[in-house]
Amino acid sequence: MTDTVSSTFERRGSPTHVFEHLSCFLPGLFALGAHTLPLDKLDLLGIDLIQLGASEDYGYAAKAYRRLSSYNLKELHLWAAEGLAQTCWLTYADQPTGLGPDEVVMKFTPKTLAGNRYQAEADNYLWINALDKWKKSGSRGGVPGLKEKQPIIYTEDQRLNGKASERDYFVKKTGYLLRPEVSRDSIMSIHNINPALRLWNHFSCCGR
Repeated sequence: MTDTVSSTFERRGSPTHVFEHLSCFLPGLFALGAHTLPLDKLDLLGIDLIQLGASEDYGYAAKAYRRLSSYNLKELHLWAAEGLAQTCWLTYADQPTGLGPDEVVMKFTPKTLAGNRYQAEADNYLWINALDKWKKSGSRGGVPGLKEKQPIIYTEDQRLNGKASERDYFVKKTGYLLRPEVSRDSIMSIHNINPALRLWNHFSCCGR
C-alpha cells in the first residue's frame, strides 16, 4: 500500500514504494469490511463492477473495476488484510526494540523464473498482477504474498557495515510516534475475526 507520484485518471500512477505506519489501519478496515459487508454479493448493494468499469468518470482507473469483477471480493479483501497485517507486524518484529518505524521503502525488483533463469519484473509490478498469474495457473500453491515470514533482526555489525540486505524493505524514518494503527486498528480486529492468524504476539513488544 503506497502513494502514487501521478494521477491515475489518464494512466496508471507510478507508486512511490513508501510504506507508512499510517497505512497499517487498512488491514483492519479490509477485514472488518469483508466480515460485515456482502462483498461477494454486490448486487444486493446495487453495485455492478462491470458497469463501473465502463464509466468514463473514472478514466484509466475504471480498468481496475473490470479486473476486480473476476474475483470474490470478500476473499480478496481478506487476503489483502492478511498480507498487509503481516507486513505491518514484521516492521515491528524485525526491530531490536520491537517497535516499528514510521516509514519504510519497499524494494521493487521482484523476479520471476523464465525457463531456467530469473528475470526482473517492471518496477511497478503489482500484487494484483501476481494474483492474476496465480489464477491462470489454476490457483496452484498458496495465495501470492501470504506465505508466512519470520522476522529478520540485523546485528549491530550488519547495520554498521552495510551488510543488512535480507529484508523486503529499507527503513526510511526510524521514529516511533505511539500510533495505534497496528495494534488497535488492525492486529486486534483481525485476531477477533480470524484467531488462526498468528500476529497477536506483536504485543510481546509491549512487555519489553
